[in-house]
Amino acid sequence: MINKHESFESIVEECQKGEREALDKMIKMLSDENDKSSSGFFEFLVKMGEHAVKPLIEALAVSKGQYSLPIIEALGEIGDPLAIYALTTKLKDKDWQVRSTAALAIGKIKHPKAVKALTRALKDKYFAVRRNAARALGEIKGSEAVGALIKALGDKDWQVRSTAAWALGEIKDPQAVIPLTKKLKDKDREVVIRAIDALRAIGDPRAAKALINVLGEKGEIRYKAVWALGEMREPTAAEPLTRFLKDPDWRVQKKATWALKRIKGEEEKREIDIELEE
Repeated sequence: MINKHESFESIVEECQKGEREALDKMIKMLSDENDKSSSGFFEFLVKMGEHAVKPLIEALAVSKGQYSLPIIEALGEIGDPLAIYALTTKLKDKDWQVRSTAALAIGKIKHPKAVKALTRALKDKYFAVRRNAARALGEIKGSEAVGALIKALGDKDWQVRSTAAWALGEIKDPQAVIPLTKKLKDKDREVVIRAIDALRAIGDPRAAKALINVLGEKGEIRYKAVWALGEMREPTAAEPLTRFLKDPDWRVQKKATWALKRIKGEEEKREIDIELEE
């Protein structure tokens, strides 16, 4: 039985002595929003690491709804693969917040056994679950999920599209290049930026033409496109990039200089420096 008058220090002391009852008590008090000690218990359990994993898994099996959220979060922070099965089970929970939190926790553990379950979660009716599933797949770098993530680029929610683009950049599978270039025309700027970042990470020259086409955009999109073209050392980008050596945005100007030097090589670096001086 939980004694709410028992001090945080006394419960911690009992846990340090190896008292399982005290550990179970601490886990139960995690979900009490009115208990000021709950955040302290969370931190203590995370510091316990693998010693807290089995008791947390057992508690998760009998916890429902909001009461399971801090347990899921603690398992994610600890990062022990032993928790993967219990967490993937929660991806089917009737509470969308539980499913969403479980997806994030799985991403922190980064275990490939969760890829299939996360791929299914990309079809969840709640955008937060789909977004967090995409995030987790990117953290895991699950190449088996590339096809599903490409489909997620067409999601109705911009956060899901953006996160799917980011995940594809983490996985770096060339089959994502063409679908990602199509997202450079997305109506949401954040999706465009994440797609450019992903194309830069993959480094496939097939993306060059589409990246050159977005150089006309201003701000972060232009900056990211210049960066990506420089990383690719794409020769066809040299002439368009020259126009940005004196861009009003100093970041674009600096990155264009860097990109051109990478593309043209050592022998033409002096020529670029002279053009800048003029």
